[in-house]
Amino acid sequence: MKVFTKPRPKIIEWQLLFLIGVVFSLLLGLLPFVISEAGALQESDSNDELLCEVGQDIDLLIMVDESKSMRGPNQLQVREALKKIRSELEKAPEGLTIRVALASFGKEAGELIRGFSSESLSNNDFERATDLNVEINNGTNYKLAFENARQIFQKKTNDAGNKNCRVLLFFTDGVMEEGGQQDLPKDEQLETAIEGRKAACSANLAKNLHDDGITTIAVMLKPTLTQRFADEKLQASIEMLLAITGENPEKSDLDLLRDGGFVLETTSCDTSDDYNGEIVIVEKASGVVNALLIPVFELTQIRWPDCASPNGTRYKTEELPAGRYIETLSIFVGGSASITGFTIDSGSESSEEGGFAVGSVTLEQNQLRDLETGWTLELDVSVLAGGKLDVECFHKPTDFGELDGFLLDSEGMLDSVYQGSDSFDPEKVDLQVQSGFDCSGTSMMLDLTGEQASCNVDEWVFSDLNVEDLVEEKEFRTVQVCLDPQYGENIFGDCETSGTNAGLPKASVQITTSLFQEGEINIDCEEETPIKPFDDGFRIEVACTLVPSDEADSTIFELEWNGEETGIWTFEDSNEPRLELGKDEGPSKDVLIVAPYDSELDGELCVIPSEKREDQLEDPLDRREEQKACLNIDFEEVAATTVNELIECSGTNIDMGGNETEVPKGDTETYETSC
Repeated sequence: MKVFTKPRPKIIEWQLLFLIGVVFSLLLGLLPFVISEAGALQESDSNDELLCEVGQDIDLLIMVDESKSMRGPNQLQVREALKKIRSELEKAPEGLTIRVALASFGKEAGELIRGFSSESLSNNDFERATDLNVEINNGTNYKLAFENARQIFQKKTNDAGNKNCRVLLFFTDGVMEEGGQQDLPKDEQLETAIEGRKAACSANLAKNLHDDGITTIAVMLKPTLTQRFADEKLQASIEMLLAITGENPEKSDLDLLRDGGFVLETTSCDTSDDYNGEIVIVEKASGVVNALLIPVFELTQIRWPDCASPNGTRYKTEELPAGRYIETLSIFVGGSASITGFTIDSGSESSEEGGFAVGSVTLEQNQLRDLETGWTLELDVSVLAGGKLDVECFHKPTDFGELDGFLLDSEGMLDSVYQGSDSFDPEKVDLQVQSGFDCSGTSMMLDLTGEQASCNVDEWVFSDLNVEDLVEEKEFRTVQVCLDPQYGENIFGDCETSGTNAGLPKASVQITTSLFQEGEINIDCEEETPIKPFDDGFRIEVACTLVPSDEADSTIFELEWNGEETGIWTFEDSNEPRLELGKDEGPSKDVLIVAPYDSELDGELCVIPSEKREDQLEDPLDRREEQKACLNIDFEEVAATTVNELIECSGTNIDMGGNETEVPKGDTETYETSC
């Protein structure tokens, strides 16, 4: 398997990639908030170290130093880092929006090169950010830079309802000072540094940035201190960055800057553990790329919680899960080290690469998918004399998208499940999830219940689930699942400890079984059943109002006489004992049910509805016996009642004048009733 097809040009890329690694760390630090709350379990058991909340989109402002000291290698390194940042941001996970802005500073705040946008950074953006603008390059003013950063966030991201996570990636290679002051008195030379420290420590600049929700990652290339009063300027610069980031003053990297020349004084500064920022120190210009890139990398990948310690100049991973479960795997080396080759050992196959000097190895899905369970990656590392090998590992787990899920009962796969007013039929089911690949050795955990199941060849089966738990708002919910492959604990952790989707492979299960709700059906029939003349005889009529189901495609109303299908009773319109009404035919329909008169008949007439669903192929009818309406009808009794009414209605009526006397007051009149 070929991972690299061609060695990169010899520009000491392993040095460039050290800075890239640091920026990648930032990106990787933000991604867990998008994937899951449990992403915090990468390094700790709380969310305290997370830069952003779960599911937040991100506004990232990159602010670059354009002072004169950036000439030469520093300028090229930052430009290279920005290009690699662009490449990594383009890999952001689906559903995550990262809006990036770019600005510069020097002795003044500098320009906003581009506002917040989710579009890719352009080459022109890189050129403008590193062109060392002569109007601002004679000095380094942190105070104006941070004040401008705050304004950029306020102006560009204060749109209504914006709850994006705000991150400032701040890069400098110098201390706070005003250029061209070498011959001035000490207090004038230190004015810029002292004012900057004061703004952060006692004038609320650090607090204001924090209150605006801005977290700062400050990357500082160790400055060359040849100017007068350099230690005082450096001390003020570090203390200002400590106040703004909330970084621990005891961090060992800070010793690279001080060289024992002074003691940090932080008691008078507004520092807080809640600020959650970071100071990253880069000792050489060659480390700038990794230093900027690792923080950005943490937006798109996840820090490997169990990255094994290197053994001298060799680094070998633990046994890893099958490559299909890993979308991207990246390993960075730092501490004056470079990767000169590597070996991938996968089952009976092994491949080697070498002849280069790089700061990282990244394997993509097309290189990983065929690797068998238990494969390993071993690096050959070159470390400069007196140097130290540091290893940082990152990964992006595979999101398998949608998997098909099927519901089963004791008799096999279910075509449908019925939801009544207060229960389901059936109430308990098994859930079978199809993988589409050989998932042997991989367990799956349901986000919904925490239940786990082991894979059998290409499927998982969860037994005895409550249907009620699978339904939300009259639909089967999409069930989120976490995949726990063999050897996954060596890179992902595990589902039970970390929770679903906490930096582990995941998928969404779409239940294909149909869910049918019982619709509202109404049958209202009049109790009076008159006999009416019809053709050469008489018939009995029953008037009803039918309301079809509001859930099914159509409702079928069937007639029964004494519990049996009958040819005696029919619907007048169709002359059939069966009538079908579609859901779109209106809320109700008035009908006549009729039967020819037969004095010998006596019994019960019932109208029984059934819901019809076209997509329920095997058995599209659901008979709703509990919704039937019935009438007891005795034909002879109906006839007698009708005859009596006719006799009463056919008699002569006399109007006696209405004066309640025995003798009519006026003439009598006769009339017939309307019946």
